[in-house]
Amino acid sequence: MVGHSRRLFYGNDPDKLMSVTIETKPTISASSPAVIHDLKKLRVNSFEWDALPDGRILAIQKGEEEDDITQFNVVLNWADELRTRMGEGGATRR
Repeated sequence: MVGHSRRLFYGNDPDKLMSVTIETKPTISASSPAVIHDLKKLRVNSFEWDALPDGRILAIQKGEEEDDITQFNVVLNWADELRTRMGEGGATRR
């Protein structure tokens, strides 16, 4: 009788995508974990990937100029800023 197996993908550390094979017959067991992708080298954030039904990975890859975020700009009272830029009355309706 042929065993039934499934692959389980998971992140072990923020930069490593891991995989194990789960066997369900004759008893449940798991293979040793294996690193299948280094997300940092692929320029993929740890939360921007998913496994497709055929075992391939779909991921959002950062562009060459898209490094880690090093600066945040916070705009306080942005609604007031918007009103000022639009004129006190806001957009006019017709």
